Amino acid sequence: MSCLRRPVLGALLLQTCLLSLVVSCDEEKKKSEPEGTPSASRSTVSVAAARYDVEGERFVAEVTVVVRDRDDAPLAGVVVSLTREQGPEDAAALPAEATTDASGVAVFAVTGNTPGSASFRARAVPPAVAGGPVTLQQAAVVEFGVTLEAAPDGDPTYVWDTGTHPLRLTLRDPSGPVLGAHLAAPAAAVDLTASPEEATTDASGQAAFVVESTRTGSQDVEFELAGIVGAIPVTAMLVPFGHGSLRPVCQYAPDPSRTAYYPAPVVVSPDWGEPQPVLAPLTDACPNDAIELSPDGTRIFFFWSPVVNGDAAQSLHEHTGTYVATRIGEDPGLFSTPRYFKLSKGVEGASVDGAPSFTPDGGAVVFHSTRAANLGFQADPPTDDFLDIYRATILDGEPGVAVNLGVPINSTWLDGEHGLAPDGSLYLSSNRPGGQGGVDLWVCPPDGDGWSAPVNPGAPINTAHWEGQPAFFVADPDTMFFVSNRDGPSAIYRSTWTGTTWSVPEMIITGYVGEPTLDPTGETLYFVHVLVDDDGVFGSNVWYVRRR
Repeated sequence: MSCLRRPVLGALLLQTCLLSLVVSCDEEKKKSEPEGTPSASRSTVSVAAARYDVEGERFVAEVTVVVRDRDDAPLAGVVVSLTREQGPEDAAALPAEATTDASGVAVFAVTGNTPGSASFRARAVPPAVAGGPVTLQQAAVVEFGVTLEAAPDGDPTYVWDTGTHPLRLTLRDPSGPVLGAHLAAPAAAVDLTASPEEATTDASGQAAFVVESTRTGSQDVEFELAGIVGAIPVTAMLVPFGHGSLRPVCQYAPDPSRTAYYPAPVVVSPDWGEPQPVLAPLTDACPNDAIELSPDGTRIFFFWSPVVNGDAAQSLHEHTGTYVATRIGEDPGLFSTPRYFKLSKGVEGASVDGAPSFTPDGGAVVFHSTRAANLGFQADPPTDDFLDIYRATILDGEPGVAVNLGVPINSTWLDGEHGLAPDGSLYLSSNRPGGQGGVDLWVCPPDGDGWSAPVNPGAPINTAHWEGQPAFFVADPDTMFFVSNRDGPSAIYRSTWTGTTWSVPEMIITGYVGEPTLDPTGETLYFVHVLVDDDGVFGSNVWYVRRR
Protein backbone atom coordinates (compact mmCIF):
# COMPACT_ATOMS: atom_id res chain seq x y z
CA MET A 1 0.00 0.00 0.00
CA SER A 2 2.82 2.43 0.97
CA CYS A 3 4.49 1.75 -2.40
CA LEU A 4 1.32 2.73 -4.25
CA ARG A 5 0.92 5.96 -2.27
CA ARG A 6 4.45 7.25 -2.94
CA PRO A 7 3.81 8.20 -6.68
CA VAL A 8 0.57 9.96 -5.76
CA LEU A 9 2.33 11.93 -3.02
CA GLY A 10 5.07 12.85 -5.49
CA ALA A 11 2.51 14.17 -8.00
CA LEU A 12 0.84 16.33 -5.35
CA LEU A 13 4.18 17.79 -4.37
CA LEU A 14 4.91 18.58 -8.08
CA GLN A 15 1.55 20.37 -8.52
CA THR A 16 2.18 22.39 -5.37
CA CYS A 17 5.54 23.49 -6.69
CA LEU A 18 4.08 24.53 -10.05
CA LEU A 19 1.25 26.47 -8.37
CA SER A 20 3.77 28.26 -6.17
CA LEU A 21 5.77 29.13 -9.28
CA VAL A 22 2.73 30.62 -11.10
CA VAL A 23 1.70 32.66 -8.06
CA SER A 24 5.22 33.88 -7.68
CA CYS A 25 5.38 34.91 -11.35
CA ASP A 26 2.03 36.68 -11.11
CA GLU A 27 3.19 38.56 -8.03
CA GLU A 28 6.35 39.61 -9.84
CA LYS A 29 4.23 40.86 -12.77
CA LYS A 30 2.03 42.88 -10.45
CA LYS A 31 5.09 44.45 -8.85
CA SER A 32 6.29 45.51 -12.33
CA GLU A 33 2.97 47.24 -13.12
CA PRO A 34 2.67 50.65 -11.40
CA GLU A 35 -0.47 51.51 -9.50
CA GLY A 36 -3.30 52.77 -11.80
CA THR A 37 -1.97 51.00 -14.90
CA PRO A 38 -4.73 49.46 -17.13
CA SER A 39 -4.56 45.71 -17.49
CA ALA A 40 -4.70 44.59 -21.13
CA SER A 41 -6.12 41.21 -20.16
CA ARG A 42 -8.58 42.31 -17.46
CA SER A 43 -10.08 45.24 -19.39
CA THR A 44 -13.03 44.34 -21.66
CA VAL A 45 -14.58 45.48 -24.93
CA SER A 46 -18.24 44.72 -25.78
CA VAL A 47 -20.25 45.52 -28.94
CA ALA A 48 -24.00 46.02 -29.21
CA ALA A 49 -25.35 44.88 -32.61
CA ALA A 50 -25.28 47.62 -35.25
CA ARG A 51 -28.62 49.14 -36.24
CA TYR A 52 -29.57 51.28 -39.22
CA ASP A 53 -30.04 54.93 -38.23
CA VAL A 54 -32.84 56.22 -40.48
CA GLU A 55 -32.20 59.91 -39.84
CA GLY A 56 -28.44 59.66 -40.23
CA GLU A 57 -28.77 57.11 -43.07
CA ARG A 58 -25.93 55.00 -41.73
CA PHE A 59 -25.18 52.02 -39.53
CA VAL A 60 -24.53 52.68 -35.84
CA ALA A 61 -23.16 50.29 -33.21
CA GLU A 62 -22.37 51.01 -29.56
CA VAL A 63 -18.97 49.88 -28.30
CA THR A 64 -18.39 49.84 -24.53
CA VAL A 65 -14.87 49.67 -23.12
CA VAL A 66 -14.37 48.88 -19.41
CA VAL A 67 -10.82 49.60 -18.19
CA ARG A 68 -9.60 47.64 -15.14
CA ASP A 69 -6.29 47.38 -13.36
CA ARG A 70 -4.31 44.27 -12.35
CA ASP A 71 -6.61 43.71 -9.37
CA ASP A 72 -9.72 43.87 -11.57
CA ALA A 73 -10.66 47.25 -10.16
CA PRO A 74 -12.21 49.83 -12.58
CA LEU A 75 -10.02 52.77 -13.51
CA ALA A 76 -11.55 56.23 -13.86
CA GLY A 77 -10.06 59.11 -15.85
CA VAL A 78 -8.30 56.88 -18.37
CA VAL A 79 -8.31 58.21 -21.93
CA VAL A 80 -9.42 55.47 -24.33
CA SER A 81 -9.03 55.68 -28.10
CA LEU A 82 -10.79 53.38 -30.59
CA THR A 83 -8.98 52.91 -33.91
CA ARG A 84 -10.09 50.97 -36.97
CA GLU A 85 -7.75 48.12 -37.86
CA GLN A 86 -9.66 46.41 -40.64
CA GLY A 87 -12.83 47.00 -42.63
CA PRO A 88 -14.40 49.70 -44.84
CA GLU A 89 -12.74 53.11 -44.76
CA ASP A 90 -16.05 54.81 -43.90
CA ALA A 91 -16.22 52.94 -40.58
CA ALA A 92 -15.28 55.25 -37.74
CA ALA A 93 -15.61 55.67 -33.98
CA LEU A 94 -17.33 58.71 -32.50
CA PRO A 95 -15.74 60.22 -30.54
CA ALA A 96 -12.25 59.14 -31.44
CA GLU A 97 -11.30 59.37 -27.75
CA ALA A 98 -13.33 59.13 -24.54
CA THR A 99 -12.43 59.25 -20.84
CA THR A 100 -13.58 56.49 -18.52
CA ASP A 101 -16.10 57.38 -15.84
CA ALA A 102 -16.08 56.32 -12.18
CA SER A 103 -16.98 52.78 -13.26
CA GLY A 104 -14.07 52.62 -15.69
CA VAL A 105 -16.48 52.81 -18.65
CA ALA A 106 -16.00 54.64 -21.96
CA VAL A 107 -18.72 54.45 -24.64
CA PHE A 108 -18.29 54.93 -28.40
CA ALA A 109 -20.63 55.07 -31.35
CA VAL A 110 -19.15 53.20 -34.28
CA THR A 111 -20.67 54.22 -37.61
CA GLY A 112 -20.37 53.08 -41.19
CA ASN A 113 -22.09 53.15 -44.55
CA THR A 114 -20.78 49.93 -46.06
CA PRO A 115 -22.21 46.52 -45.15
CA GLY A 116 -19.64 44.13 -43.79
CA SER A 117 -17.26 43.62 -40.88
CA ALA A 118 -15.05 46.24 -39.27
CA SER A 119 -12.49 45.63 -36.51
CA PHE A 120 -11.47 48.27 -33.96
CA ARG A 121 -8.71 48.17 -31.32
CA ALA A 122 -8.91 50.07 -28.03
CA ARG A 123 -5.90 51.73 -26.37
CA ALA A 124 -5.98 52.97 -22.80
CA VAL A 125 -3.77 55.90 -21.80
CA PRO A 126 -3.47 56.24 -18.02
CA PRO A 127 -2.46 59.44 -16.23
CA ALA A 128 1.19 60.31 -16.71
CA VAL A 129 2.20 58.92 -13.33
CA ALA A 130 0.87 55.49 -14.25
CA GLY A 131 2.91 54.73 -17.32
CA GLY A 132 2.38 54.56 -21.06
CA PRO A 133 -0.52 53.48 -23.35
CA VAL A 134 -1.89 49.95 -23.08
CA THR A 135 -3.46 48.18 -26.07
CA LEU A 136 -6.33 46.01 -24.96
CA GLN A 137 -6.16 42.39 -26.02
CA GLN A 138 -9.84 42.16 -27.06
CA ALA A 139 -10.85 43.79 -30.38
CA ALA A 140 -14.24 45.35 -31.15
CA VAL A 141 -15.62 43.55 -34.18
CA VAL A 142 -18.67 45.32 -35.64
CA GLU A 143 -20.99 43.77 -38.24
CA PHE A 144 -22.81 46.32 -40.38
CA GLY A 145 -25.83 45.15 -42.35
CA VAL A 146 -29.56 44.73 -42.79
CA THR A 147 -31.69 42.00 -44.30
CA LEU A 148 -34.55 42.16 -46.80
CA GLU A 149 -37.31 39.57 -46.94
CA ALA A 150 -39.67 39.30 -49.92
CA ALA A 151 -43.19 37.90 -49.84
CA PRO A 152 -45.96 37.91 -52.48
CA ASP A 153 -48.29 40.89 -52.16
CA GLY A 154 -51.16 39.69 -54.33
CA ASP A 155 -51.65 37.88 -57.62
CA PRO A 156 -49.07 38.25 -60.38
CA THR A 157 -50.35 39.51 -63.69
CA TYR A 158 -48.91 38.76 -67.10
CA VAL A 159 -48.48 40.65 -70.34
CA TRP A 160 -47.52 38.19 -73.05
CA ASP A 161 -44.06 37.00 -71.95
CA THR A 162 -43.66 39.43 -69.05
CA GLY A 163 -44.86 38.69 -65.54
CA THR A 164 -45.69 41.47 -63.08
CA HIS A 165 -45.16 40.29 -59.52
CA PRO A 166 -46.29 42.40 -56.53
CA LEU A 167 -43.87 41.98 -53.63
CA ARG A 168 -43.90 43.21 -50.04
CA LEU A 169 -40.38 43.71 -48.72
CA THR A 170 -39.54 43.72 -45.01
CA LEU A 171 -36.38 45.56 -43.94
CA ARG A 172 -34.76 44.41 -40.68
CA ASP A 173 -31.67 45.17 -38.70
CA PRO A 174 -30.58 43.25 -35.55
CA SER A 175 -32.98 45.34 -33.44
CA GLY A 176 -36.01 44.40 -35.57
CA PRO A 177 -38.04 45.93 -38.45
CA VAL A 178 -36.73 49.28 -39.70
CA LEU A 179 -39.46 51.87 -40.21
CA GLY A 180 -39.20 55.08 -42.21
CA ALA A 181 -36.29 53.88 -44.33
CA HIS A 182 -36.04 54.80 -48.00
CA LEU A 183 -35.61 51.85 -50.37
CA ALA A 184 -34.89 52.47 -54.05
CA ALA A 185 -35.65 50.06 -56.86
CA PRO A 186 -32.68 48.65 -58.78
CA ALA A 187 -31.72 49.95 -62.17
CA ALA A 188 -33.48 48.20 -65.05
CA ALA A 189 -31.82 44.96 -66.09
CA VAL A 190 -32.18 43.02 -69.31
CA ASP A 191 -34.97 40.80 -68.02
CA LEU A 192 -36.03 42.45 -64.74
CA THR A 193 -37.27 45.84 -63.54
CA ALA A 194 -38.86 47.03 -60.32
CA SER A 195 -41.13 49.95 -59.49
CA PRO A 196 -41.84 52.44 -57.99
CA GLU A 197 -38.47 54.15 -58.07
CA GLU A 198 -38.52 54.60 -54.30
CA ALA A 199 -40.68 53.52 -51.35
CA THR A 200 -40.57 54.20 -47.60
CA THR A 201 -40.96 51.37 -45.11
CA ASP A 202 -44.07 51.55 -42.93
CA ALA A 203 -44.53 50.93 -39.20
CA SER A 204 -43.90 47.23 -39.83
CA GLY A 205 -40.71 47.87 -41.77
CA GLN A 206 -42.46 46.98 -45.03
CA ALA A 207 -42.52 48.56 -48.48
CA ALA A 208 -44.37 47.48 -51.62
CA PHE A 209 -42.74 47.04 -55.01
CA VAL A 210 -43.73 45.46 -58.30
CA VAL A 211 -41.15 43.37 -60.15
CA GLU A 212 -41.52 42.80 -63.88
CA SER A 213 -39.57 39.93 -65.35
CA THR A 214 -39.40 37.76 -68.43
CA ARG A 215 -38.15 34.92 -66.22
CA THR A 216 -39.81 33.10 -63.34
CA GLY A 217 -38.63 31.10 -60.36
CA SER A 218 -36.19 32.15 -57.65
CA GLN A 219 -34.70 35.52 -58.56
CA ASP A 220 -32.16 37.69 -56.77
CA VAL A 221 -33.29 41.32 -56.76
CA GLU A 222 -31.19 44.15 -55.35
CA PHE A 223 -32.44 47.38 -53.74
CA GLU A 224 -30.61 50.45 -52.54
CA LEU A 225 -30.93 51.71 -48.98
CA ALA A 226 -30.55 55.44 -48.48
CA GLY A 227 -26.97 56.37 -47.47
CA ILE A 228 -25.64 52.83 -47.72
CA VAL A 229 -22.89 51.88 -50.14
CA GLY A 230 -23.82 48.98 -52.44
CA ALA A 231 -27.08 47.10 -52.88
CA ILE A 232 -29.20 45.14 -50.44
CA PRO A 233 -30.09 41.77 -52.03
CA VAL A 234 -33.34 39.88 -51.59
CA THR A 235 -34.41 36.58 -53.10
CA ALA A 236 -37.95 36.63 -54.49
CA MET A 237 -40.00 33.77 -55.92
CA LEU A 238 -41.52 34.96 -59.19
CA VAL A 239 -44.45 32.64 -59.79
CA PRO A 240 -44.73 31.11 -63.27
CA PHE A 241 -47.96 31.41 -65.20
CA GLY A 242 -50.17 28.39 -64.55
CA HIS A 243 -53.50 27.07 -63.41
CA GLY A 244 -55.33 29.76 -61.44
CA SER A 245 -53.22 32.66 -62.73
CA LEU A 246 -54.99 35.90 -63.62
CA ARG A 247 -55.68 36.42 -67.29
CA PRO A 248 -52.94 38.48 -68.98
CA VAL A 249 -53.56 42.14 -69.67
CA CYS A 250 -54.95 42.52 -73.19
CA GLN A 251 -52.63 44.43 -75.50
CA TYR A 252 -54.83 44.06 -78.59
CA ALA A 253 -57.15 46.84 -79.73
CA PRO A 254 -59.49 46.51 -82.74
CA ASP A 255 -58.92 49.04 -85.48
CA PRO A 256 -61.47 51.82 -84.77
CA SER A 257 -61.76 52.53 -88.50
CA ARG A 258 -63.23 49.08 -89.16
CA THR A 259 -67.02 48.75 -89.15
CA ALA A 260 -68.58 45.35 -88.51
CA TYR A 261 -71.46 44.07 -90.64
CA TYR A 262 -73.29 43.52 -87.37
CA PRO A 263 -72.02 45.86 -84.61
CA ALA A 264 -74.39 44.00 -82.27
CA PRO A 265 -76.21 40.67 -82.44
CA VAL A 266 -79.82 40.61 -83.61
CA VAL A 267 -82.48 38.64 -81.71
CA VAL A 268 -85.16 37.32 -84.09
CA SER A 269 -87.15 35.09 -81.71
CA PRO A 270 -90.05 36.78 -79.83
CA ASP A 271 -89.49 34.83 -76.61
CA TRP A 272 -86.02 36.27 -75.94
CA GLY A 273 -85.16 39.79 -74.76
CA GLU A 274 -82.63 42.35 -76.00
CA PRO A 275 -79.02 41.18 -76.20
CA GLN A 276 -76.58 42.59 -73.63
CA PRO A 277 -72.78 42.39 -73.57
CA VAL A 278 -71.10 40.75 -70.59
CA LEU A 279 -69.27 43.46 -68.65
CA ALA A 280 -65.65 43.95 -67.62
CA PRO A 281 -63.56 42.47 -66.11
CA LEU A 282 -64.52 39.45 -68.19
CA THR A 283 -64.91 41.51 -71.35
CA ASP A 284 -61.79 43.07 -72.82
CA ALA A 285 -60.59 44.07 -76.28
CA CYS A 286 -59.02 40.66 -76.96
CA PRO A 287 -61.02 37.82 -78.54
CA ASN A 288 -63.17 35.86 -76.06
CA ASP A 289 -64.65 32.73 -77.57
CA ALA A 290 -65.74 29.08 -77.09
CA ILE A 291 -67.83 29.69 -73.95
CA GLU A 292 -69.45 27.12 -71.66
CA LEU A 293 -71.26 27.42 -68.32
CA SER A 294 -70.53 25.11 -65.42
CA PRO A 295 -73.31 22.58 -64.64
CA ASP A 296 -74.64 24.82 -61.85
CA GLY A 297 -74.46 27.96 -63.99
CA THR A 298 -72.26 29.91 -61.56
CA ARG A 299 -69.05 29.94 -63.63
CA ILE A 300 -68.29 30.64 -67.26
CA PHE A 301 -65.41 29.07 -69.16
CA PHE A 302 -64.12 30.64 -72.36
CA PHE A 303 -61.18 30.69 -74.75
CA TRP A 304 -58.98 33.79 -74.77
CA SER A 305 -56.25 34.77 -77.18
CA PRO A 306 -54.06 37.87 -77.18
CA VAL A 307 -54.75 38.81 -80.80
CA VAL A 308 -57.12 38.00 -83.64
CA ASN A 309 -55.69 35.58 -86.20
CA GLY A 310 -52.39 35.28 -84.35
CA ASP A 311 -49.32 33.58 -85.74
CA ALA A 312 -48.21 30.10 -84.68
CA ALA A 313 -46.19 31.36 -81.69
CA GLN A 314 -49.16 33.35 -80.39
CA SER A 315 -51.64 30.54 -80.99
CA LEU A 316 -49.48 28.02 -79.15
CA HIS A 317 -48.39 30.32 -76.34
CA GLU A 318 -49.48 29.15 -72.87
CA HIS A 319 -51.45 32.36 -72.27
CA THR A 320 -53.66 31.44 -75.22
CA GLY A 321 -56.18 29.06 -73.73
CA THR A 322 -59.18 28.54 -71.50
CA TYR A 323 -60.12 30.81 -68.60
CA VAL A 324 -62.86 30.73 -65.98
CA ALA A 325 -64.75 33.50 -64.18
CA THR A 326 -67.36 33.32 -61.42
CA ARG A 327 -70.69 35.09 -61.62
CA ILE A 328 -71.06 37.97 -59.15
CA GLY A 329 -74.48 38.45 -57.53
CA GLU A 330 -77.67 38.30 -59.57
CA ASP A 331 -76.44 40.30 -62.55
CA PRO A 332 -76.01 37.80 -65.44
CA GLY A 333 -73.50 40.13 -67.09
CA LEU A 334 -71.08 40.52 -64.19
CA PHE A 335 -68.28 38.03 -63.54
CA SER A 336 -65.04 38.02 -61.58
CA THR A 337 -61.61 38.59 -63.11
CA PRO A 338 -60.87 35.51 -65.23
CA ARG A 339 -58.24 32.96 -64.20
CA TYR A 340 -56.40 30.39 -66.26
CA PHE A 341 -57.99 26.94 -66.42
CA LYS A 342 -55.14 24.71 -67.50
CA LEU A 343 -56.15 21.83 -69.75
CA SER A 344 -52.65 20.96 -70.97
CA LYS A 345 -51.24 19.17 -67.93
CA GLY A 346 -48.69 16.55 -68.98
CA VAL A 347 -48.58 17.70 -72.61
CA GLU A 348 -45.17 17.48 -74.25
CA GLY A 349 -44.85 20.47 -76.54
CA ALA A 350 -47.58 22.99 -77.22
CA SER A 351 -51.34 22.66 -77.42
CA VAL A 352 -54.43 24.76 -78.04
CA ASP A 353 -57.25 23.66 -75.71
CA GLY A 354 -60.80 24.96 -75.50
CA ALA A 355 -64.58 24.51 -75.49
CA PRO A 356 -64.81 22.55 -72.20
CA SER A 357 -67.97 20.79 -71.09
CA PHE A 358 -68.47 18.97 -67.82
CA THR A 359 -70.02 15.77 -66.58
CA PRO A 360 -73.12 16.41 -64.39
CA ASP A 361 -71.17 15.80 -61.18
CA GLY A 362 -68.37 18.13 -62.30
CA GLY A 363 -65.81 15.35 -61.83
CA ALA A 364 -64.53 15.35 -65.41
CA VAL A 365 -64.07 17.82 -68.25
CA VAL A 366 -64.38 17.06 -71.95
CA PHE A 367 -62.72 19.45 -74.39
CA HIS A 368 -61.22 19.65 -77.84
CA SER A 369 -57.57 20.27 -78.53
CA THR A 370 -54.90 20.77 -81.13
CA ARG A 371 -51.89 18.76 -79.98
CA ALA A 372 -49.46 16.20 -81.32
CA ALA A 373 -51.53 13.30 -79.92
CA ASN A 374 -54.43 13.98 -82.33
CA LEU A 375 -55.15 10.88 -84.39
CA GLY A 376 -54.52 12.53 -87.75
CA PHE A 377 -51.13 13.83 -86.66
CA GLN A 378 -50.23 10.32 -85.50
CA ALA A 379 -51.27 8.68 -88.78
CA ASP A 380 -48.77 7.45 -91.35
CA PRO A 381 -48.59 9.61 -93.35
CA PRO A 382 -49.89 12.38 -91.02
CA THR A 383 -52.96 14.38 -91.98
CA ASP A 384 -54.15 17.80 -90.86
CA ASP A 385 -56.27 17.01 -87.80
CA PHE A 386 -56.58 20.20 -85.80
CA LEU A 387 -59.35 19.02 -83.47
CA ASP A 388 -59.69 15.88 -81.35
CA ILE A 389 -61.75 15.45 -78.20
CA TYR A 390 -60.08 14.70 -74.85
CA ARG A 391 -61.27 13.92 -71.35
CA ALA A 392 -59.60 14.71 -68.01
CA THR A 393 -60.55 14.00 -64.40
CA ILE A 394 -60.82 17.07 -62.17
CA LEU A 395 -59.17 16.89 -58.75
CA ASP A 396 -59.35 19.81 -56.33
CA GLY A 397 -60.64 22.01 -59.11
CA GLU A 398 -57.76 21.32 -61.50
CA PRO A 399 -57.90 19.06 -64.58
CA GLY A 400 -55.48 16.17 -64.62
CA VAL A 401 -53.70 14.64 -67.60
CA ALA A 402 -56.21 14.36 -70.45
CA VAL A 403 -56.79 11.23 -72.50
CA ASN A 404 -57.68 11.21 -76.19
CA LEU A 405 -61.13 9.62 -76.56
CA GLY A 406 -59.77 7.68 -79.53
CA VAL A 407 -61.69 5.77 -82.18
CA PRO A 408 -64.61 5.83 -82.90
CA ILE A 409 -65.27 9.22 -81.23
CA ASN A 410 -62.21 10.82 -82.81
CA SER A 411 -61.01 10.26 -86.34
CA THR A 412 -58.35 11.63 -88.64
CA TRP A 413 -60.84 14.38 -89.51
CA LEU A 414 -61.82 17.42 -87.45
CA ASP A 415 -63.72 16.34 -84.33
CA GLY A 416 -64.63 18.89 -81.69
CA GLU A 417 -67.00 21.72 -80.66
CA HIS A 418 -69.15 19.34 -78.70
CA GLY A 419 -71.83 19.39 -76.02
CA LEU A 420 -73.01 16.94 -73.34
CA ALA A 421 -76.75 16.32 -73.34
CA PRO A 422 -78.64 15.74 -70.06
CA ASP A 423 -79.20 12.08 -71.04
CA GLY A 424 -75.41 11.57 -71.20
CA SER A 425 -75.10 11.64 -74.99
CA LEU A 426 -72.11 13.37 -76.54
CA TYR A 427 -72.88 15.66 -79.49
CA LEU A 428 -69.94 16.77 -81.59
CA SER A 429 -69.08 18.64 -84.77
CA SER A 430 -67.11 16.79 -87.43
CA ASN A 431 -66.36 16.88 -91.14
CA ARG A 432 -65.84 13.10 -91.30
CA PRO A 433 -67.28 11.26 -94.28
CA GLY A 434 -70.94 10.18 -94.19
CA GLY A 435 -72.51 13.53 -93.32
CA GLN A 436 -74.73 15.94 -95.18
CA GLY A 437 -71.75 18.01 -96.35
CA GLY A 438 -69.07 20.10 -94.69
CA VAL A 439 -69.19 20.09 -90.90
CA ASP A 440 -72.19 18.29 -89.38
CA LEU A 441 -73.52 17.53 -85.93
CA TRP A 442 -73.09 13.92 -84.82
CA VAL A 443 -74.47 12.18 -81.74
CA CYS A 444 -72.70 9.52 -79.65
CA PRO A 445 -75.08 7.67 -77.28
CA PRO A 446 -73.71 6.83 -73.82
CA ASP A 447 -72.01 3.46 -73.49
CA GLY A 448 -70.84 2.60 -69.98
CA ASP A 449 -68.25 5.16 -68.95
CA GLY A 450 -67.88 6.36 -72.53
CA TRP A 451 -69.81 6.74 -75.74
CA SER A 452 -70.59 4.62 -78.76
CA ALA A 453 -69.79 5.46 -82.39
CA PRO A 454 -71.08 8.80 -83.72
CA VAL A 455 -74.34 8.77 -85.66
CA ASN A 456 -75.37 11.52 -88.07
CA PRO A 457 -78.98 12.61 -87.26
CA GLY A 458 -79.41 13.89 -90.83
CA ALA A 459 -81.96 16.55 -91.85
CA PRO A 460 -83.37 18.86 -90.67
CA ILE A 461 -80.54 19.36 -88.16
CA ASN A 462 -77.76 18.97 -90.72
CA THR A 463 -77.54 20.54 -94.18
CA ALA A 464 -74.88 20.99 -96.84
CA HIS A 465 -73.81 24.06 -94.87
CA TRP A 466 -71.91 24.30 -91.58
CA GLU A 467 -73.53 23.01 -88.35
CA GLY A 468 -71.87 22.77 -84.96
CA GLN A 469 -71.48 23.95 -81.37
CA PRO A 470 -74.42 22.09 -79.75
CA ALA A 471 -75.77 23.13 -76.32
CA PHE A 472 -78.38 21.78 -73.88
CA PHE A 473 -79.83 22.73 -70.52
CA VAL A 474 -81.11 20.57 -67.69
CA ALA A 475 -84.65 21.98 -67.40
CA ASP A 476 -85.53 20.96 -70.98
CA PRO A 477 -83.37 17.99 -72.02
CA ASP A 478 -85.20 17.59 -75.35
CA THR A 479 -84.20 21.02 -76.67
CA MET A 480 -80.92 21.59 -78.47
CA PHE A 481 -79.36 24.90 -79.43
CA PHE A 482 -76.70 24.91 -82.15
CA VAL A 483 -75.06 27.13 -84.76
CA SER A 484 -75.36 27.11 -88.53
CA ASN A 485 -74.67 29.39 -91.48
CA ARG A 486 -77.47 27.86 -93.58
CA ASP A 487 -79.28 31.21 -93.85
CA GLY A 488 -76.31 33.56 -94.23
CA PRO A 489 -74.23 34.81 -91.31
CA SER A 490 -73.71 32.27 -88.56
CA ALA A 491 -76.78 32.17 -86.33
CA ILE A 492 -78.05 30.29 -83.28
CA TYR A 493 -80.91 27.85 -83.84
CA ARG A 494 -83.18 25.82 -81.59
CA SER A 495 -84.66 22.40 -82.29
CA THR A 496 -86.78 20.00 -80.20
CA TRP A 497 -86.66 16.21 -80.10
CA THR A 498 -90.12 14.86 -80.87
CA GLY A 499 -89.37 11.31 -79.83
CA THR A 500 -88.48 10.13 -83.30
CA THR A 501 -86.80 13.11 -84.96
CA TRP A 502 -85.63 16.67 -84.45
CA SER A 503 -88.02 19.53 -85.31
CA VAL A 504 -87.25 22.06 -88.02
CA PRO A 505 -84.70 24.41 -86.42
CA GLU A 506 -85.89 27.90 -85.43
CA MET A 507 -83.48 30.83 -85.67
CA ILE A 508 -83.01 32.60 -82.33
CA ILE A 509 -80.15 35.10 -82.84
CA THR A 510 -78.24 36.13 -85.95
CA GLY A 511 -75.41 38.48 -86.88
CA TYR A 512 -72.25 36.36 -86.75
CA VAL A 513 -72.97 34.68 -83.45
CA GLY A 514 -72.16 31.26 -82.02
CA GLU A 515 -71.06 29.16 -79.03
CA PRO A 516 -74.46 29.06 -77.25
CA THR A 517 -74.56 27.94 -73.60
CA LEU A 518 -77.47 28.12 -71.15
CA ASP A 519 -77.88 28.19 -67.39
CA PRO A 520 -79.55 25.09 -65.86
CA THR A 521 -83.00 26.70 -66.01
CA GLY A 522 -82.68 27.80 -69.62
CA GLU A 523 -83.65 31.35 -68.64
CA THR A 524 -80.34 32.93 -69.68
CA LEU A 525 -78.59 32.19 -72.95
CA TYR A 526 -74.95 33.22 -73.32
CA PHE A 527 -73.26 33.35 -76.72
CA VAL A 528 -70.34 34.86 -78.65
CA HIS A 529 -70.71 37.76 -81.04
CA VAL A 530 -67.99 38.10 -83.71
CA LEU A 531 -67.00 41.35 -85.41
CA VAL A 532 -66.66 40.76 -89.15
CA ASP A 533 -66.08 43.15 -92.06
CA ASP A 534 -64.82 42.87 -95.63
CA ASP A 535 -61.33 42.10 -94.36
CA GLY A 536 -62.46 39.34 -92.03
CA VAL A 537 -62.73 38.87 -88.26
CA PHE A 538 -61.35 41.59 -85.98
CA GLY A 539 -62.89 40.85 -82.59
CA SER A 540 -65.29 38.75 -80.52
CA ASN A 541 -66.91 38.96 -77.11
CA VAL A 542 -69.51 37.36 -74.87
CA TRP A 543 -73.15 38.48 -74.85
CA TYR A 544 -76.36 37.16 -73.28
CA VAL A 545 -80.12 37.29 -73.64
CA ARG A 546 -82.82 36.48 -71.08
CA ARG A 547 -86.07 34.72 -71.75
CA ARG A 548 -89.09 37.07 -71.81
